[in-house]
Amino acid sequence: MTTGAGGEQPLELEEAAIEADLRQYTAGLDLAGSDAPSAVWHAFIEHAGRPLAFGSTFDDHPDNDQLSFETTLRAEMVIVSLRRDIGVVHVGEGYWGTIAALWGLKVARDEHWPTDGERRIAGHGITSDGLQAFRREVEASDVFAALLESRIIELSAMAYYV
Repeated sequence: MTTGAGGEQPLELEEAAIEADLRQYTAGLDLAGSDAPSAVWHAFIEHAGRPLAFGSTFDDHPDNDQLSFETTLRAEMVIVSLRRDIGVVHVGEGYWGTIAALWGLKVARDEHWPTDGERRIAGHGITSDGLQAFRREVEASDVFAALLESRIIELSAMAYYV
């Protein structure tokens, strides 16, 4: 079993293990702090940087580790979804499903948000060395800049099969 760049063990392809990992990264976040959106983003990137334990049992095709950043505007808030989709394809048995590791943020909508601020940015994850390109694209967006200026209303983190 190999470790990731930070020395962490690969993340097992089990819904409970992935949800526990999400909760570990969100547990100590101070959502009231002025740097809370940045802290949440960096925690998500750390989670997305965890290698996956595909081993010889599961298919490590790049499409089995995908990331997305999506914003949805509402009257008084913006819903920001940070998501890692992990395809669970058992070698010899086929597709078992996709585990969605979702961080859902509700942030206050203020003057920082563009009126056309609905975006979806997607990319490949760490499995195909796509994490840094995804990160650069998100961080260069106008909606990411708006997120960094926002007040977090709520954060939820969950993993589930889709």
